[in-house]
Amino acid sequence: MLEARWPEVILAVLDEGALLGELSAVDGAPRSATVVALEPVEVEVTTHEEFNELLEEHPRLATELLRLVAARLRDASVRQLEFGTMDTLARLCATLVELANRYGQEQADLTEVTAPFHQGELAAWSGMSREAVVKGFRQLRSLGWLTIEGRTLTLHDVAAIQRRAHGIAATPPVVMPALWLRAPLRHRSRASRTARVSSGVARRSPARRRNAGRI
Repeated sequence: MLEARWPEVILAVLDEGALLGELSAVDGAPRSATVVALEPVEVEVTTHEEFNELLEEHPRLATELLRLVAARLRDASVRQLEFGTMDTLARLCATLVELANRYGQEQADLTEVTAPFHQGELAAWSGMSREAVVKGFRQLRSLGWLTIEGRTLTLHDVAAIQRRAHGIAATPPVVMPALWLRAPLRHRSRASRTARVSSGVARRSPARRRNAGRI
């Protein structure tokens, strides 16, 4: 979680068995974020020196650590892309899909999710304001995709939420059929005008020839 010079931003929500503080353990630089437990936890703490000794004794752990750092960097890149290309409702839907995958319980044709945090923290995790989250929830409820009771989110149409997370609108405008219907009408109209002009020329031609003969 970042704060201080910036508004509070939740960088990640980690589950049981996650490794924390690995960057500072590697380069010795100050930590770039703080950690807040959502519920009572037990942690194993090691010093910088002990961690380096462990890597030297077990080189294979260094490879696993590299994979972990690469995965988190990849995740950060995806989130940065989402912030730059997706609208707020799409980001909210993407967050709901992730919550459903991690904490959801499927029941018949719906999925129930007990969120591990409140709406303000959900907004900080999604890179949105609390007002935008409230507005987004209102839109999803009006579509019948979501209902909320306390911290329990019930996703009634996970597939639709997934599609909206990928930028597919709920009701895409139908434009092309109307254009295709009008195009033949314009074509026939030009053809009929051409026919009328051609017939008019054909009727005038004999008159012009007769006048020419008289002169």
